Amino acid sequence: MKRFALGTAIAVALAVLVWRLAVAQEPRPAYLQLAILDMDATRLDAFKVAAAEHAAAAGQAEPDLLALYAVSERDNPGRVRVLEIYANEAAYRAHLASSHYQTFASTIRPMLTDRRLLALQPVFIGTKSALPSSPQVRVAELDIAPQHLAAYTTAVREEIADSIRLEHGVIAIHATALASDPAKLMFLEIYADEAAYQSHIASPHFKKYVATTASFITGRRLMVTEPLVLYKKPQ
Repeated sequence: MKRFALGTAIAVALAVLVWRLAVAQEPRPAYLQLAILDMDATRLDAFKVAAAEHAAAAGQAEPDLLALYAVSERDNPGRVRVLEIYANEAAYRAHLASSHYQTFASTIRPMLTDRRLLALQPVFIGTKSALPSSPQVRVAELDIAPQHLAAYTTAVREEIADSIRLEHGVIAIHATALASDPAKLMFLEIYADEAAYQSHIASPHFKKYVATTASFITGRRLMVTEPLVLYKKPQ
């Protein structure tokens, strides 16, 4: 009986630990912002330098900046997406007022031909504690049938949690939705390398997600990107 009780206690303790780890994979940032920038692709190297300097300064000075990712489309290098994640909206407003942001904005302004800002809301933010040195980053944009949005959200949250927990090569999957239209989703996914991505799409939990949600998705655009800057607040 004592052995049984001890075994039960250990099992309960392990279950609680697993639950806490799973919960830790879903931080809930209060404010997300996406900038879509168009520029002459010949200015991309200069943009990358400016963005790296900006991210380093912001990361040091702004404790509530949780992540800043800038990537360009591999097939359209002049199209750059910048995803920023803050602890709250006040942190974002403080960021805009900072001297390092003002310097960055004035530096890149002549490089840009178009700039769109989109407020996002988190669907599921799954991430590991550290970023690899040379990751593969993919972006996906999905349109979901509004009547199936709740069911889709449930399925994708489960799939992301399983991917982060079970797959060593899945570094981060950030699922977000337009604040103005929650049925339009954007994913930024970070993998250790191409092999990790291929392993991910062959996994049982991903195949389950595809089978479950296929009829919910009305539009899809998948992009391989080139990372320009990937900053994540150290944990």
